[in-house]
Amino acid sequence: MVVPNIVNPFFPAIVESVETALAEAELSLVLCTAQGSHEIEARRIEILLEQNVDGLLITPVDFHESARAVRHAAEVVHVIQVDRATDVSTDRVLVDQGAGMTALLEHLVSQGCQSFAYVGAEETSSTAERRHRAYVAGISKLGLEGADRALHGTFSVEWGEEAAKSLLEKRTGMPDAVVCANDFIAVGLIRALRRSGLRVPEEVLVSGFDDSTVGRIVDIPLTTVRQPLDQLGAEAVRMLLQAGANKDRVARSLSLEPTLIIRKSTGGND
Repeated sequence: MVVPNIVNPFFPAIVESVETALAEAELSLVLCTAQGSHEIEARRIEILLEQNVDGLLITPVDFHESARAVRHAAEVVHVIQVDRATDVSTDRVLVDQGAGMTALLEHLVSQGCQSFAYVGAEETSSTAERRHRAYVAGISKLGLEGADRALHGTFSVEWGEEAAKSLLEKRTGMPDAVVCANDFIAVGLIRALRRSGLRVPEEVLVSGFDDSTVGRIVDIPLTTVRQPLDQLGAEAVRMLLQAGANKDRVARSLSLEPTLIIRKSTGGND
């Protein structure tokens, strides 16, 4: 298995679910990290192929740049793309980002929010692209303000803090809610907003995505979208075990349903 990094606890959680499912089938996992680089990712894939692995599970670093290495691997072994994907035709297990974003926006509207801003990551991964696209579609469908109000950086606390500064420069236009593309961004954003004297959730609501540990242990626990990580790993392994010897069959795609988790950052009790 190759994952983008192990700094973000989201990826080790996927790895753990995969390893658990493989152990039940009496199979072993060889794990590599791409360190956020599609070039390192390609080298790791090549090393694994040289070791004659039976299959490859990958969460691609980059939607475009990872495609070549994924395509090459798929010519040699069975490949499952997990959580993220390139446009290479392989089996894949993803999460319905649109359903998660829709549930989140409907919750924020129920809290009285009418104006929004989005703080995401550069759309080099399919996850970043799908979440932003779902946000724009949801805001437009609900007739709300903020479909074109978006800032893009990285999936990090530091970027969340930087994005908050940009929003604060136009404080008179501060939205009712800020939707963040992951929990790390949201934590950084809240930290910077509070330093400026802006209260969360009394003056602005903030939400994350992924339900990472960091979002549960901060002073203002995050409303977020929980992805079914155990199911994600189990389904990926099931696909791998069912692959068989027929490499000419049609690639399968499975989309799993996420769950909205309401906490204090948007007015919840937890």
